[in-house]
Amino acid sequence: MARQRRDSDKERFWRDVLARHRVSGLSARAFCRRDGLSEASFYSWRRTIAERDAGSGPDQLADRSRTGSKPQVKRDHCPAAPTFVPAVVIGGAQREDWITIELRGGRVLRLPEAMPAEQMADLIVTLEARTAG
Repeated sequence: MARQRRDSDKERFWRDVLARHRVSGLSARAFCRRDGLSEASFYSWRRTIAERDAGSGPDQLADRSRTGSKPQVKRDHCPAAPTFVPAVVIGGAQREDWITIELRGGRVLRLPEAMPAEQMADLIVTLEARTAG
């Protein structure tokens, strides 16, 4: 069976749906019923997006190097013109603990736990300002 190309508009739509569900306080069934969504599609996309997001973590990269499987390329949900934020890595995290932060539009930011809170805040403000403008 041929592998289908990703539809970025569809993925963006479902990331938004999942973000709205998380803050709704409703069960998946009630949320889907209220918004007129297919419950089966909701669960399918929730699983697909979780797999895509998990596919870029350090544990998965290490597993792929041992198994020899090809890494999947994670496509960011960027506007038409890509924007870049300068970053300086001063030292690697001593532990493999990560903090996951969900941004507007269903974007997910994974940062080392050892990163100073002020630096995290500056990065988030910069990223959010670029998408709002």
